[in-house]
Amino acid sequence: MIAIIPARGGSKRIPGKNIKEFCGKPMISHAISNSLNSEVFRKVYVSTDDDVIADVSLQSGAEIARIRPKEISDDFTPVSSVIAEEIKFIKPEDEWVVLIYATSPLLKPRFLIDAAEEIKRLSDDIEFMISIGKYSGVFERILFKDDQDLLKMNEPKHNFSRTQDLTNIYFDAGQFVFGRRDSWSSHKSIWECSIKGFLLPSHITVDIDEPRDWEYASKIMENYKDDI
Repeated sequence: MIAIIPARGGSKRIPGKNIKEFCGKPMISHAISNSLNSEVFRKVYVSTDDDVIADVSLQSGAEIARIRPKEISDDFTPVSSVIAEEIKFIKPEDEWVVLIYATSPLLKPRFLIDAAEEIKRLSDDIEFMISIGKYSGVFERILFKDDQDLLKMNEPKHNFSRTQDLTNIYFDAGQFVFGRRDSWSSHKSIWECSIKGFLLPSHITVDIDEPRDWEYASKIMENYKDDI
């Protein structure tokens, strides 16, 4: 099994996000060290179009197969296409290729170990397993506004139903995606494929896109330390 960490240069909302210092070391170095320390992967690659990110990644123990071409390094290239193109270049024999997000410093090795164990129990028809978080609410009690700006419940008939009898709802936690090599290479959208979810604790499912996300994740890292 190999891991690929996509890390494009030129972040706009948090300049230099992937190599900005986060709790003592560059952001991407956390993803690299957590992946390596899990001992789940025989190799951990970083896919980047940026020479500085490449240098930091090499110093952190990752491998760089190549500097990513410009045509798959813009704002509009889906991350699944990046992984597919890297697979084409690396030509791994591994059945599973795992996308680890560069901004996943809270994804400690134990979660990757548990996810790798879960992979062994999946049926052959499952193509992907993604990290997910659980919303605190339930689907039937989602609220929306009508044409008069009045609040309505999504399914009023469930107003008095027990919460445990209603539908749990989840979100993509943006930490990792385990995918079969051939499924990545098909260039299909992940959402056209058969997917399982791997539920992560709510306090680590932080998608670091904006400065406030960065501050929130920093506080979690500092407060929980080894207990994450």
